[in-house]
Amino acid sequence: MEELLSAVIIGIVLGWLCKDWLHFPNGSNLYVLITLIFFVGIQLRNNGISLKEVLLNKQGLMMGAIFTLSSLIGGVISAFFLSMPITQGLAFSSGFGWYSLSSVVLTNAWGPMQGSIAFFNDLSREILSLFLIPLFMQHYRSTAIEITGATALDCTLPIIQKSGGIEVTPIAISFGMVTNLLPPLLLVFFSSFPI
Repeated sequence: MEELLSAVIIGIVLGWLCKDWLHFPNGSNLYVLITLIFFVGIQLRNNGISLKEVLLNKQGLMMGAIFTLSSLIGGVISAFFLSMPITQGLAFSSGFGWYSLSSVVLTNAWGPMQGSIAFFNDLSREILSLFLIPLFMQHYRSTAIEITGATALDCTLPIIQKSGGIEVTPIAISFGMVTNLLPPLLLVFFSSFPI
């Protein structure tokens, strides 16, 4: 945890000190992320973990189903307490941390206010999960993976692997597949209802 936090702090300080002469090309962070995920794949194969074990991991798929169901139930409960239409609560809970998708879909469907709420909701999940994964991984592995939502398949995967070891990576990838396949369908479906 200290290493990750230190890396973030050092990056912020260096970025601030070197902002006048150190410029990264647009999109370079995508290539860094792809490289990290590529190395995760190499590590999986080097440890004898097959592609089938990664993509069809029963625990990861079950966690994805439970996560989806509990998120939707949370959306209904939130809609009730916030006096909003149930379909709106379901839509907000269907982003699963995929802020670039949920904000666009809900902005197009219901306007910039709802799109901004979806953006903040899903971005908050991603930011919090970056710090919570190492805290939960020792005793609550499923929780540590599930808090990441859709980001388990991309930007939080290296942190999941670093915190939990190579054995949790197939679970996270299967979970991430579920949480990346469902948001586009759920968001479009729930946002098709007028509010």
